[in-house]
Amino acid sequence: MTADLPASMKADDDTVGLQAALIGGLHVVLKVSAYAMLATGVASIVVGMRFARGREWALTPSLGLAGTLLIGSGTYFVWSFTHGLVSLLALLAVGGAATASVLVGLAVEPYWRMRALRQKLRLRGIEMDFDH
Repeated sequence: MTADLPASMKADDDTVGLQAALIGGLHVVLKVSAYAMLATGVASIVVGMRFARGREWALTPSLGLAGTLLIGSGTYFVWSFTHGLVSLLALLAVGGAATASVLVGLAVEPYWRMRALRQKLRLRGIEMDFDH
């Protein structure tokens, strides 16, 4: 079949090797990025639980992880679709990250109110920390 092709369209061995290397690299990028998003998602769940309980340290990591998830999943979405890979993971990850970013943004004000109320109660001698 390749005998019918003009000489300019025939692939030499170097080109085929490069294509195989790029396809192999593509699989590595997809695996690493999916596992990185999974690890960031698990960390977000743990920090989100602490954020919901009003821990002092949890606001900054919650905002940072939500932003990281949004940027990472958005990059994965754009990269996969520009390379012709339609993935349910890419669609769901962007939606989940956008939802997490919005919810964290909406929770900042109640977080500060809960922290202020907890401080007032602490000044009156009432301790509201249930998980030491």
